[in-house]
Amino acid sequence: MKRILLICIVVCLLFGCDRASISGLVPVSGKVLLDDKPIGGVSIVFTPQANSTSDRVASAVTQNDGTFVLNTLGYKGGLPGNYNVILSKETLISKVSPEEEAKMQEQGKEIPEPEHVYHIPQSYQNAATSGITITISEKGNKGVIIKLKSK
Repeated sequence: MKRILLICIVVCLLFGCDRASISGLVPVSGKVLLDDKPIGGVSIVFTPQANSTSDRVASAVTQNDGTFVLNTLGYKGGLPGNYNVILSKETLISKVSPEEEAKMQEQGKEIPEPEHVYHIPQSYQNAATSGITITISEKGNKGVIIKLKSK
């Protein structure tokens, strides 16, 4: 599901490379909970809905205590509008040690693909299946709580 995040980043770059043109950003902050417990290291992407007044993607990564501050092209905040929210937290675990991998490369052997460990359900990685929508108001949104379920 890295493709979704990559697509969001590409869209962000295509539609918003001119930082000076960002006006109207409002503060957006909150916390992500998994089974009512804070979770750190979660990538969050706010993608504008078709009916949104915003045309900018915004993103954040949660701190260890689950808190986040939304950013748009490196500036704190988001534009008012309606958003679908996607979230992901994934770890890649190598099946071989770095030393074994180096030997395999020297010998021209194929290195096994790392194992993907998903810390939150993959359904949250897709705007169509995450079920999470947020409206950023003209005054901003502080204290947004995004509750996720592990099952």
